[in-house]
Amino acid sequence: MKRFRALASWQANLLFEPVEFEGREVLVHRGIYERVRCWEYRQLPSIVRVTRPSRPDKARRLGFKAKQGYVVYRVRVRHGGRKRPVPKGIVYGKPTNQGVTQLKFQRSKRSVAEERAGRKLGGLKVLNSYWINEVSILKIPKLEVGKMKVF
Repeated sequence: MKRFRALASWQANLLFEPVEFEGREVLVHRGIYERVRCWEYRQLPSIVRVTRPSRPDKARRLGFKAKQGYVVYRVRVRHGGRKRPVPKGIVYGKPTNQGVTQLKFQRSKRSVAEERAGRKLGGLKVLNSYWINEVSILKIPKLEVGKMKVF
């Protein structure tokens, strides 16, 4: 007799919970929806303004209000390690500093995304950010950006 594995809750959601796709009448499964949405995000610029948060409950918990002065941006950040920028991989010095490829960047993708958005949007102040989607090489946090007061 064949044994069936019990599905974890996230696996059950992928298989059995349909989601309405971008306001259309067609229902698709959540995994397909997220793949299509991630493909769509990859075609756009790395920092793009969006009309409304994709996760309104999370956005409100982090301080977003649906009124003038609050804008939402989506920022795309690449996954992966940090390679030491040295010519031909030659590092001079002690053996402890010889590493070239297996270095790890010390800041999170979220902080990198917040910094990039803050640099591009000079007159605005970054309030907070949350995760939206990710694929093997890209991580896409969404940023809530509020307007700064000008005196």
